[in-house]
Amino acid sequence: MISSFYGITPKFKPIKDGDTLSVGKHTLKFIYAPWLHWPETMMTYIEELKTLLTCDVFGGFSIPPSLYDDSDEVVAKYLDHARKYVVTVVGHYKDFIVKGINKLDKQGLNIGVIAPSHGLIWRHRPGLIKEKYLEWALGKPAENKVLVVYSSMYGFIEEAVGIFINELSRFGVKVRLYRFNDVERPSIANILSDAVDASAIILGAATYENDVFPYMDYVVREIVWKASFKKPAIIISSYGWKGAAGRKLAKVLSDAGYKVLDVVEFRGSTRYNDRELIKECVKKLVKEFRV
Repeated sequence: MISSFYGITPKFKPIKDGDTLSVGKHTLKFIYAPWLHWPETMMTYIEELKTLLTCDVFGGFSIPPSLYDDSDEVVAKYLDHARKYVVTVVGHYKDFIVKGINKLDKQGLNIGVIAPSHGLIWRHRPGLIKEKYLEWALGKPAENKVLVVYSSMYGFIEEAVGIFINELSRFGVKVRLYRFNDVERPSIANILSDAVDASAIILGAATYENDVFPYMDYVVREIVWKASFKKPAIIISSYGWKGAAGRKLAKVLSDAGYKVLDVVEFRGSTRYNDRELIKECVKKLVKEFRV
């Protein structure tokens, strides 16, 4: 890659997976960790220092107020940034996170420090970031958390979403809400991050030109590309002449592994029967992830 970027041929010593190299008083062991997040990523373990230099692995977004994980408060705030990094940068290759951590555990290394190239250096609880990476790769849900994302052109989807949220609150569910409308364009990265540890997702989009409203079409395709988990989902959709968005969204999610429990689709605004159906859907959804 250096040759293709800069037109030079550097003098490098090629290193293979599992190789060791003595440098002065220290012994370096190299561990191949492909797709975390580059295809050629390698970690380096310094035996005498019990330190693992992990390149991008176990890294995160943001500039923490301290270098190390010594403060529980700093760690608590940082983990949200680390989760966002994992899903947006490594999300499509999340299976390699599981493989990489399993491979690392089999090395039998005595790791006292995990030092990624960006983010916190883990010397107080180095095992914590490994544990969190594994949870995020597997989409382990937080308790009672539901992600709700919707777009609304004329307010009809918004009205239906409001009913969903009111019903969810009756069951003590914490809702992470994102909406695309005339004045709001939330961060896709934040949506993806909340998809990782949500217990379930609810998506709302109107039919637009016999397809999914464009903003939501993009959001959903990002979710299934980077955060495809076997979690329960509900689709809300409205239409004027003929419905299409509900069916198409359900297929995209189902193909990615999500369990679509219901598609609530209505013409124009919600009627009494639609509102009663929404209440039943919420009961079914909550029962699904609280089993």
